[in-house]
Amino acid sequence: MKRIRHWIWFALVVAWMAVIFLFSSQNAEQSSAISGGITEQVIRLFYPEFDRCLWTQQEEILARMTFLVRKTAHFTEYGVLGFLLSGWLSNVPASSKLRRLGREKSAWMIGTVYAVGDEIHQMFGDGRAARLFDVCVDSIGTAAGILAFLLVCRIGTCCAGWRRTRK
Repeated sequence: MKRIRHWIWFALVVAWMAVIFLFSSQNAEQSSAISGGITEQVIRLFYPEFDRCLWTQQEEILARMTFLVRKTAHFTEYGVLGFLLSGWLSNVPASSKLRRLGREKSAWMIGTVYAVGDEIHQMFGDGRAARLFDVCVDSIGTAAGILAFLLVCRIGTCCAGWRRTRK
């Protein structure tokens, strides 16, 4: 059963890496269209009077929210990757080199190396660039995903123990 879980987690990791790769494959215009649509929804939610603001205020709000939406997307993409990597590595045999290094360290290193590769990949897209800041955001997102996985496991362990004591 553990072997099946291992391959399921692995497939989820590979699928999510493919999703990240596809987002990075977009040119600047496509990427901006997606983030622009999300930014518009966020602005409508948090700034209902946006249309009544001065043009200069609108530009400032738009720039700030675009930055926030784009970095949140990076953080979230890699948070999911960190969670999935943790799930996969928790099912890797204990004799594996990845396990001996430590599941959390291995998951973080894989996520961070993938983030570096992702930024390099973006350099080849029209109008796209590689940014060290994005690698940092991605790396922090990976760490957050790993912590979320550990928290879920901890809660699951506590809940499982609690259910046993109630029977």
